[in-house]
Amino acid sequence: MGMDASVAHVVLRLVTSLSAAMYTMSAVLNVFEPHVFTQGVVAFYMIAAGLCVVVTEFSPFGLDKLMRAFPFLGGYCGRGVSYIMLGTLSLGREMGTLGQVAGSFMIISGILAVLMHFVGDSYGLHYRDPARSGDFRRYEDNLVSGEPMF
Repeated sequence: MGMDASVAHVVLRLVTSLSAAMYTMSAVLNVFEPHVFTQGVVAFYMIAAGLCVVVTEFSPFGLDKLMRAFPFLGGYCGRGVSYIMLGTLSLGREMGTLGQVAGSFMIISGILAVLMHFVGDSYGLHYRDPARSGDFRRYEDNLVSGEPMF
């Protein structure tokens, strides 16, 4: 008995959103209690990344805006690789137990997203692929036409 694709999407979103919430919370704690300067800097990056993950998972409008700068977030494979890379930022012992647990869950979310790419639908529920809709324009095309990209 396999899992229905829509149930798999919901499970993946729940796991990812919970891991992103823990990830962001651990980053906020590390901003206020850094052991070294670079830990505080990494924590700021983690806060920004955690908020981007939440926007990617829950906001179709926000995802469309993020897609202009980060087009790889449109597919599960790109999201998964990103989540795995982000999860490794908080695996150091300086990030504390919450950071290590959150990073581990983020890596698990990334692995599940990559698996979803190969097993299920390769694009998220809210994302409309611009390459298939006919209104996709490359960044270079925008520069030539003189229109601002954002």
